[in-house]
Amino acid sequence: MCEQELTAPGTDLPESGDRPRGRERPGIRERLRLECPTCSKRYYVLREAVPAHPTLPFCSSRCRLLDLSRWFDESYRIADPTIEAD
Repeated sequence: MCEQELTAPGTDLPESGDRPRGRERPGIRERLRLECPTCSKRYYVLREAVPAHPTLPFCSSRCRLLDLSRWFDESYRIADPTIEAD
């Protein structure tokens, strides 16, 4: 009886000790782990996609708009440095 081949023809799996780890693995893209300032959700973005990410640093457009509405409602304020007179 013929044994069925588990890998595609022409591909060889490396020995478990020969496997590259972490960033050394070819074909693995570097991801950035971020946290949304509005909802504190942790999410990942590919490093090369960061310049084109439309909602960065927020996880979604919803969180981006919530943050903007808080600025309009004056929930967020920039502190005014108070100068004390003598």
